Amino acid sequence: GDHRGWNARGDAGSHRRVPPLVTGVFYNRTRRSSSIPHSLLRRGRVLDLPVYYLLRFSDLAREGLEHSGSHRFADHIYRSVPSGRGAIGRWLDARLLRLPAVRSFRFRYLAARDELAAFLIERLQHDPHRTLDVLSVPCGMPRELADASALVRRRIDDLPSRVRFHGLDLDPTVLEEAQHFAGQHGLRPFETHQGDALDFSAYPQRFDFITCTGLAEFLDDD
Repeated sequence: GDHRGWNARGDAGSHRRVPPLVTGVFYNRTRRSSSIPHSLLRRGRVLDLPVYYLLRFSDLAREGLEHSGSHRFADHIYRSVPSGRGAIGRWLDARLLRLPAVRSFRFRYLAARDELAAFLIERLQHDPHRTLDVLSVPCGMPRELADASALVRRRIDDLPSRVRFHGLDLDPTVLEEAQHFAGQHGLRPFETHQGDALDFSAYPQRFDFITCTGLAEFLDDD
């Protein structure tokens, strides 16, 4: 799960009423389709096929079509650097990144980054000896943590090791990517934790600041 798809415990059901199953298996709640072209053909939307194949030149669109809600999809929007297959892919990617909905999606990352940077600067200046623990959950690619720490370094020249960063996610593969990302972007120390964002016992300790950029849209009203 990401930021970008959030995972939760699930159980199987059918049209018959059956007793609830208790399971430790997690499932991804993002949408899946075995074949989008076949789905379009079944629905008689033949004219949408050229649009579908054109969109696949864009890295953002292709990731969204293949892995809706993935952490890579979200991070592509947060990074906001056009990429794709050839010049047409990059051109199309740039147009998609400028869509109002995409800019709105990116705002949550910007808000988390800026609030965290302001928090760290204020705490480091007024309580210079206190250890601070910052968590991103579900972390996906913890870009808001890395970019906030870069803003702090530009403001106060250094970020002491007593500021400790953490990432919590359900998917161990995502946590490995997050650890690699943290190392590449100078996010140290960075500790990963595997667990369900809605399970209080998954949180190993108290945190001073928590960012959450990819969870609420996967929750129902209850």
